[in-house]
Amino acid sequence: LGLTWRDLYHDPQGDTLATSRYDDGRTVYRKTGKKFHQTGTDKTPTLYHLSRVKAAVAAGDTIYLVEGEEDVHSLEAVGATATTAPMGAANFDKVDVTPLQGANIIAIRDRDDMGGRWAELVTTKLEGVAASIRMAHSERGKDISDHIAAGGGPDDLTYEDPESVARAAILTKYPRLYLVKVMHPDRPIRESVIDGLIPAGVAISLAAPAGAGK
Repeated sequence: LGLTWRDLYHDPQGDTLATSRYDDGRTVYRKTGKKFHQTGTDKTPTLYHLSRVKAAVAAGDTIYLVEGEEDVHSLEAVGATATTAPMGAANFDKVDVTPLQGANIIAIRDRDDMGGRWAELVTTKLEGVAASIRMAHSERGKDISDHIAAGGGPDDLTYEDPESVARAAILTKYPRLYLVKVMHPDRPIRESVIDGLIPAGVAISLAAPAGAGK
């Protein structure tokens, strides 16, 4: 169709595609090439649209937790209360989640490796804070914005066990080591720079007190 990324945003300014303003004065600018810039970042990060979140928690409404500001806007467009944390999915552990004390939360992760990592951080951060947390992902597309754009809504998500999602993220970050294969007598022999001391293809650091003859 000849569209560019700028055509997907209603009010791009220069190389800034979208601007998201937090209640505490933080402003997030989304640039072309999926780059982000922030101002007002000298405070502890707070949740996006914090005043709406506090009102919804007080009213006992469900809070949808997502990975980015655009996903918040997508859910708000269909009447849901949603929030996110600044600085990207890998930094959710840095945000102040005390306003979610006693909240019923549905966390919607992106369907990618970072989504699994985000789910792990969310599960850990909200333990003992939220009254309940359900983990879900979109049925259509990579994230909830894709899901809603394709005609879906918050009522037709795919739910999953939070602990299973967190465990899968850990295994992606730290793959299993199969000791049977490592110790098998027919395993490939690693080449050495110095036999029995320095294997080839890895970085080695030699440490010893001064004068030891390194």
